[in-house]
Amino acid sequence: MTTMTKIIAATTALTLTSSAVFAEAKWDMSTAWAANNFHGESAIAFADAVREATDGSVDITVHLSGETGVKITEKLVAVETGIVQMADMLLFLQAGEEPFLGVDTLPYLIQGQDEMNVWLDVAGPTYDAIFERRNQKVLYYVPWPSPGVYSKEP
Repeated sequence: MTTMTKIIAATTALTLTSSAVFAEAKWDMSTAWAANNFHGESAIAFADAVREATDGSVDITVHLSGETGVKITEKLVAVETGIVQMADMLLFLQAGEEPFLGVDTLPYLIQGQDEMNVWLDVAGPTYDAIFERRNQKVLYYVPWPSPGVYSKEP
C-alpha cells in the first residue's frame, strides 16, 4: 500500500467513524410504553430535553414498547447490571427486589397530585437511598394512578 493510499484509507476511516463520536455519552433508555402513551411521550421528551440542554453531548435513545427485551418487572436490575443505562419503571413492579418500592400502592395512601408531592418529600430520601445502593439515581417522577377497584356503582 502506497503512502497516499494509506492516507486516503485513514482519512476515509476517520470520516466514517467521526459521526459516532459527536455525542460524549450515548445511553439506552428502556421503557415498556409505546410512543403514543403518556409515559412513552414523557421518556422521549426527557431524552430530547437532555440532548438540547447538553448541546447533544448526551444522547439518550429511548427504546419503546419493551424492544430491549427487558421485562417491566426487571428494570431495576437491568440498569444495575448494565443491560441498559436507563429505564422508565413503575416502582411498585420493582418491589420484588426492593419491597419499599411497593409502599405507594397501599390503598388510600396517596390521593391526588398534592398528596403525591408530600409523599415524595417524605419518601424521596428513602427512594434515593435504595437507588444509590444500586448505583442509580432517580431523574424524574411521573404520577401514576393509585391501584383500586373501579365499578359503575359506588
